[in-house]
Amino acid sequence: MTKSLALSATSFLIFAVGLWGCKSSQSASTAIYPMEDAGTVSSYIAANPLQAMVDNYKDWTDVSVPVTLRLTSPHAMSISARAKMVRGRCIDFSFRMLGFEVARVWISSDSVVAASRPKKIYLSESLSQLTSDIPLNIENLQDMLIGRPFILGGSTVALSDSSTVYMEEFGSSQRLLPKHQPYLAEYGFVLDLPGVITALAVTAPADDVALTVAYSGPRPLTVAGNVMDDVALSLDTQKGDYGAAVSWKWGSARWNEGSAVLPPSTEGLQRVRAAELLKIVKNL
Repeated sequence: MTKSLALSATSFLIFAVGLWGCKSSQSASTAIYPMEDAGTVSSYIAANPLQAMVDNYKDWTDVSVPVTLRLTSPHAMSISARAKMVRGRCIDFSFRMLGFEVARVWISSDSVVAASRPKKIYLSESLSQLTSDIPLNIENLQDMLIGRPFILGGSTVALSDSSTVYMEEFGSSQRLLPKHQPYLAEYGFVLDLPGVITALAVTAPADDVALTVAYSGPRPLTVAGNVMDDVALSLDTQKGDYGAAVSWKWGSARWNEGSAVLPPSTEGLQRVRAAELLKIVKNL
C-alpha cells in the first residue's frame, strides 16, 4: 500500500502538469468555467480591487512545509509529505511513510523527476515538452498550489498587470481573467475579495480537457502573506477523471531560510515513461 500511495501521488502530479501541454490543431473557443452565457455576462468592474488583493501578498524566497496529499479519483488514498519550494526554481515533494521516504517528485524550471526507491523506478521528463503549447513556468505552478492568481509565463498578478487583466462581477464574487489567453486553452480565477481565490479553471475544449482547482481555508498571517490551506484539483479528460486534494500545514512552515533543494538521485533505478507510470498505478 505504501508504494501504491506514492506512485498514485506521483502519477497525478505528472498528469496534472501534462494537462497544460494538451495538443490540438483547433483554437480554444469555449469560455472559462464557470462562464455564463454570452447574453448574461456581467459588466466589467473597475480594476481597483486588484489593490485589495495584492496587498495580501508578500514576497518569499523558499518554504518547507508538511502536507497531506489525498487521491480521490480513480483511487481513494492518502499520504503525508514534506514539500519544499524555492521561488521560481523548484517544487519538491518527499513522500514518507513510517518515517521513511518512499518517493520524491521534483519539478524545476526545465524538468520533472519522480523517483521511487521501493519500486526501483524513476521518471524524468522535460517540463518544456509537457507544456510545449502553454507558457507555464515554475512560478505559475507554485502560485496554483498555494492559491494565488498568476499570468501564464509570468508571475503572481500584481498592480502592474492591471492593463493585461480585467475583473467582472460573478454573483457575489468576482472573476479575474487575463486578456491574453493561450491558443489551445483558456484560464481564469474566481475571487472573493479581498485577496482570496476560490477557484482556478482551465479548459482545453478542442481536446475536451478541463482542470478545476478549488481553494478553501485561507491563512492570512504567514510570512508570505495570504495562502490557502486546502487545494482540491479535478482533472477531467476523455480517458478518465482524476482528483486530488492538497492540505497544507502552514502553521509548521519554515520560510525564507535560504535552503537549497537538490533533485532526487536516480542511481540504480529503472527509467519509465509517464504513460507507463500511469499504467502501473491503474493496475495497483
